[in-house]
Amino acid sequence: MNNERRLELAKEEEELKRRIAAIQREQIEEREKDLVRIVSNFKAELTSYELTLDDAIKLFDLPQVHLAQSSSINKVAKKSTSRITHREPNGPGTWAGVGRKPRWLVEAQAKGALLQSFEVPLS
Repeated sequence: MNNERRLELAKEEEELKRRIAAIQREQIEEREKDLVRIVSNFKAELTSYELTLDDAIKLFDLPQVHLAQSSSINKVAKKSTSRITHREPNGPGTWAGVGRKPRWLVEAQAKGALLQSFEVPLS
């Protein structure tokens, strides 16, 4: 590759870096605009229901309300608990066999370990 082409590529790279930086700045600005809009709407809703910010903060500490299968908005969903089915041998990691496998298990399997070797016996 000749020097002239290298210079062209370096200039193109610098231009791309400037464009990426401009896009990232615009993304940050748009996110901030969204947050301002969301907070403004939230404040308006609080005011319309004669609630305070403290009232809203207290609601964040309540158990989640299950809306999808409930006819009553005020029913509180029961938190499901799964039995631990797999345990990391020399660490704190556990897995109930539901959802994504934890990193420690994926890494162990990548090294050749069998899933069954981490199973917790039924008690």
